[in-house]
Amino acid sequence: MNIGIFLCACAIFHWIEVSASEPYNVTREWNPNHRRNRQKRFLIWEHGGIFKLVVGIAYPVNLGDKKPWRALNCNYNFQAQFAVPQKPTYWWDKWDGRSLADAKLQYNKDGTYHSDESRRFIYALLELYADRRGKNGKQCLLRAICENGGVDDVEGIYAELLQVVLNPGDDADEEYRNAYKAGRYGAVCTSLYPDCPLGQGLFDDIFVTETTNYIGKTK
Repeated sequence: MNIGIFLCACAIFHWIEVSASEPYNVTREWNPNHRRNRQKRFLIWEHGGIFKLVVGIAYPVNLGDKKPWRALNCNYNFQAQFAVPQKPTYWWDKWDGRSLADAKLQYNKDGTYHSDESRRFIYALLELYADRRGKNGKQCLLRAICENGGVDDVEGIYAELLQVVLNPGDDADEEYRNAYKAGRYGAVCTSLYPDCPLGQGLFDDIFVTETTNYIGKTK
């Protein structure tokens, strides 16, 4: 008897035996008063674990003697494993509850809004990015906010998103709000922030700002 067929038959017999002894496979009459529940699902692994990624390739090796019962394969495996999170990380609860409905409920309750922590967080990242590139992060960010204040029309989704980010809002620090107001009033931002000259700005290599002079007619 072929050994492969024998092992397959044993596996099938074991599965039939386990299925027959499984009490949950018995059909039960539906009871509307029976309370059903399930274990809560989580986005984290409370008891720890490992996420493993294995990528491999296998190919047969030609042998000198051609025997049907003998074969040789060569395998190459690349494996990476990571520990799964056991508790929520910083990114998960940073902006918990930041929806328009929650903000409206808070305002109707006591007439206040929470400060915009997300914009402050992005500003800190931009300053750190510029500092690591040998620039004056604070001055270059203020200059970018100032230049954004002087822009009336933008083109493209990225420019629109950047215009929203570089609009400090009323709850931002005063220096950011003053930079934006200076741009709205037509100040020369490179002169206002000389420690961040042309060519060293945060977005000098990405965006181009065009200035159009409108000449009014007088009677």
